[in-house]
Amino acid sequence: MAMMTGTKVQQDAFTKRLGRIASGGENTTRQLHVGPAHEAVGKNGKSRAIVMKQSGGRRRSFLGEAFILPVALAVGAVSVLAARVISYRFLADQSYYSAEIYGISGAALGVIGIAVVLCALLRVTLKLTGGSRGKAVVVGFLAMAFLEDLVIARAPELFVSLYSEAYVAEVLAKLGSTATF
Repeated sequence: MAMMTGTKVQQDAFTKRLGRIASGGENTTRQLHVGPAHEAVGKNGKSRAIVMKQSGGRRRSFLGEAFILPVALAVGAVSVLAARVISYRFLADQSYYSAEIYGISGAALGVIGIAVVLCALLRVTLKLTGGSRGKAVVVGFLAMAFLEDLVIARAPELFVSLYSEAYVAEVLAKLGSTATF
C-alpha cells in the first residue's frame, strides 16, 4: 500500500466525514479544516494549529423566519406610525416647515426623516438585516406610509387616542367612511 499523507487525526476526521456523507448527512459543523494538523512547518520545526474556515452566515430555519417576518413588517409600520404621531403631537406648530423641496413639504420631509431614523434603529437593534427580513421591514414601512388612512378607517377608536377626534373625523370624511368611534 502506498504511503499515506497526513496525520492519524486528519485521516479519522476524513473517514467520519465520508461516513456521514455516505449516510446522507450534511456538514453539521459548517467548518472546513485546511492544512495538516500539528505537523512541522519550515526549517525551524515549529508546529501550527489547524486553520479553520467558517462557512458564510448562520442558517435560518423556516419556523424562525415565519415568526420574524411579521415582526419585521410590524417594525416598518410602527416606525412610520410613531414618526407621524411624534410629528402630530410635538411638532404641531409647523410654521417652520413652510419650505418645499422638490415639491415635497418640509413637514412631510420631517416625518420621513424621523421614520427612517426610527426604522434604522429598530432594524439594527432587533437584527432584522439581510434577505427577507430587510425586505419585510421595507414593505411594512411603505404599507403604513401609503395606507395609514385605510388603517385609521378600520380602527378609528385606536387612532383617536393617538391623534385627536378632529383628525380622525377628517380622515374618515376624506375616505367617505361611516365608521364611528
